[in-house]
Amino acid sequence: MKHFVFCAANIPENELEIMMAIQAISALDDYWNMNATITGVYEGSEFIVNSNDGNNTSICVEDDDIHRLIYSCMEFASEITKLKFKQP
Repeated sequence: MKHFVFCAANIPENELEIMMAIQAISALDDYWNMNATITGVYEGSEFIVNSNDGNNTSICVEDDDIHRLIYSCMEFASEITKLKFKQP
């Protein structure tokens, strides 16, 4: 299953938004890798970034486990929101 969590036009006004979305994925991957090192279980789904989706950048989350997919989507939304509030 897959679910799209982000889409923005590749225009200068959206560069910061796109950068924050990619930073959110990186932060989640770091967090899940750290937990996997400790517990032996990777908790997240696969994020697929398409930077040329019809002149848009889109991000979808893919997983066979619906519960992990929902969890990953919610964690992405939470992480990108944190990054937005940190911006000056």
